Amino acid sequence: MREHLFSLCQTYQVKPPKIALQFNGINETIRSVMAGYGANFISSLAVREYVDSRQLARVYVKDVHINHKIAICTRKNEKHSVLVQKFIETVKNSL
Repeated sequence: MREHLFSLCQTYQVKPPKIALQFNGINETIRSVMAGYGANFISSLAVREYVDSRQLARVYVKDVHINHKIAICTRKNEKHSVLVQKFIETVKNSL
């Protein structure tokens, strides 16, 4: 995501932000933002519950639209269990 953010900054001719802290886990990253350690560039699916409960806020940048493809990978020729089918359905409905 860091490289993606820097790429967007270059595309829109914006100075990249200064990186003071770096975390390797998504939960640690979310918690650091909730604790007030700045902002982060993260998937809306990962923070949906925090945004819905107003623990975090989503920031919209005018004229910048980002779409990410999500790939669902399963074993070839394997019948999906009900759990896997429900998971795929949940992901599709969340988009």
